[in-house]
Amino acid sequence: MADTTQVSEQQKKNEVALIDFVVKLISERNDPKIKPDELPSVRALLLQEVHEQINRALVHALDDKKQLMLGKFLDSKPDAVALDTFFEQNIEDMDVVIAQTLLQFRNAYLAPAIDLNSFAQNTVEVKKEEKMEDFSMPLPAPVRHN
Repeated sequence: MADTTQVSEQQKKNEVALIDFVVKLISERNDPKIKPDELPSVRALLLQEVHEQINRALVHALDDKKQLMLGKFLDSKPDAVALDTFFEQNIEDMDVVIAQTLLQFRNAYLAPAIDLNSFAQNTVEVKKEEKMEDFSMPLPAPVRHN
């Protein structure tokens, strides 16, 4: 079984960069609902989600044949360095895939949250107006009998 604790210097640098990315996101969003004592938990959850998004994007960037190769490779329980090497060798534009994933994650996290109550109320009011318009047809012209 491979040593799963082996970590390269590049992986350490990448992890520091991702932590910095998450810290900046939290700062940019400046969510008043997050209390200072909750920041470590929020950081950890966001970091985990960033990792999951990157992993999904990398797997998705592989063609079907390479995904099968990845499955067999994972069965051998490779260490982190070997796994990174697999992706580097099999995804031509891996840096672009990761950059796009981080940008999408950032945009989604910083997007203004929808106030569902306000959204529902506005939707109901629009539907009421639509219904009123549907029934506010002009009266038919009077029929004259000669």
